[in-house]
Amino acid sequence: IVNDDTVVHRKPGFHGQLHIGHDSDADDGDVRVDGGAAANGWLMQFQSDVLGVPVERPDIVETTAMGAGALAGISVGVWPSAQAFLTARTYQRFVPGEGAVAAQHAMKGWHRGVRAAVAWARDAE
Repeated sequence: IVNDDTVVHRKPGFHGQLHIGHDSDADDGDVRVDGGAAANGWLMQFQSDVLGVPVERPDIVETTAMGAGALAGISVGVWPSAQAFLTARTYQRFVPGEGAVAAQHAMKGWHRGVRAAVAWARDAE
């Protein structure tokens, strides 16, 4: 799932099997991620380097299970409200760093590969 007003306009065509979107609680311009691939710290740093913005990963990346657990916990009084549950969450923040130049170079290679694949597919007819 890609939120059009954050990732797609910044880096068209660069999104994978991560749930990426802008969160109203995140700092302006930050991208929050979840899902299995978000557990890979290297990938999150690479995302930050390529996008040029901070990437925030929640303490628990499997948000479907977390949401079900949160609803159950709220219903039995573990948390008094959804806001109380959300306040207890923590995020690891990845900021663009020294790898940004290498990431930009890798993106150029990725785009070149996509162009080559498209040209090859068109030529196959």
